[in-house]
Amino acid sequence: MERSLRFVSLAAMLCLSAVSMVWAKSHSGMVTVEVDLSAHAADQDTRLWIPYPVSDRDQTVTDIRFSGDYSQAGVYTDKTYETPILYAEWPKEAQNRKLALSFEVERQEVRHRDFPAKQPAWNPADYAEFLKPTYLGPTDGEVKKLSDSITKGKKTVMEKAKAIYDWTCENMYRDPDTIGCGKGDVCMLLKKPGAKCTDISSVYIALARAAGVPAREIFSVRLARYFFPEAATVLDIGGQDSKAIAMNSSGRVVKFEMNDRCAAGTGKFLEIMAKSLGFSLEQFAAEALEADKDIQINSMCTVFAESEVTSLVARGEDRRNIALGLHKSVVRRAAGMLRRVSADGPVVFSGGVAKNRCMLKLMEETLQQPIWTAEDPQMTGALGAALLAGH
Repeated sequence: MERSLRFVSLAAMLCLSAVSMVWAKSHSGMVTVEVDLSAHAADQDTRLWIPYPVSDRDQTVTDIRFSGDYSQAGVYTDKTYETPILYAEWPKEAQNRKLALSFEVERQEVRHRDFPAKQPAWNPADYAEFLKPTYLGPTDGEVKKLSDSITKGKKTVMEKAKAIYDWTCENMYRDPDTIGCGKGDVCMLLKKPGAKCTDISSVYIALARAAGVPAREIFSVRLARYFFPEAATVLDIGGQDSKAIAMNSSGRVVKFEMNDRCAAGTGKFLEIMAKSLGFSLEQFAAEALEADKDIQINSMCTVFAESEVTSLVARGEDRRNIALGLHKSVVRRAAGMLRRVSADGPVVFSGGVAKNRCMLKLMEETLQQPIWTAEDPQMTGALGAALLAGH
């Protein structure tokens, strides 16, 4: 499964009378959002606002539940857009600040095809809501100047939308250090284009609106079992996060868990540990497989683990045994995630860490079953994005 952000202009809506809409098969599953604000300053009240899911023409949302240790919470709508929002707050003396929101959703996959070669007449006033600037996404000044340069020579809405999309893909990049999904501050992002999904989308939206292209954001979840149609569970470990995904027999997500708060248990953790032992990544896995025993590593925090490894080397411990202990610590963490989402049935290991032979061997031993991997597991996410674009 790929959690993806789609850049969606409303250009398609301008041609609906001439375009055939195709409803493909639906996708469904449970979505869980967990928020932990316990690190917030202890001498301040804490307030949280997150989107509240609702049903519409293309999706059905059911079994919505939220819980936590908040002092009060409720569902409200904002006055301007009537957007449903889940609000919660904690007093300054609160020791923990946690909230969990879950819901079941089934969504139709809607495709727009057969766009007319000639753009039909349209009235911008009908789409004024999607041409407005926002306080973080202005449509004048530097944003307008850049938008004009990107769309120079482009005449139609579709041509402009495509040009801005291409520019966004070529110039924006994912910055894993961005907190959450980003704030969407377009002016700041044009100076420093590293960001996450909300930021990148916000840049596209502001540039599109500045060019007179009605645009909005749509966030979605997509599932694709391209290589292994019979897969029941996916373990995806990349450079910055790890995910465990359970699916039903039709390929729909039934449970999902993700660790993206720090580098613990990710490819970055293994890379730093390899470097601390003086190994390349390839050597790291090979040397661990040659160990005669494993030395347990007590901390999964990258900083503390690196310090622990340095101390073990200074004590004269065999680096191969330390390497095996490090691999096993990551495997224990990953296996725990899989068990929490249910590791029943065939398991697929994807992401760059799946190329690590020691990790693959230890995961199979821990789960006591064979694990499938693609020939180039580090490309699985990119393939998912390509499949999404193809649809």
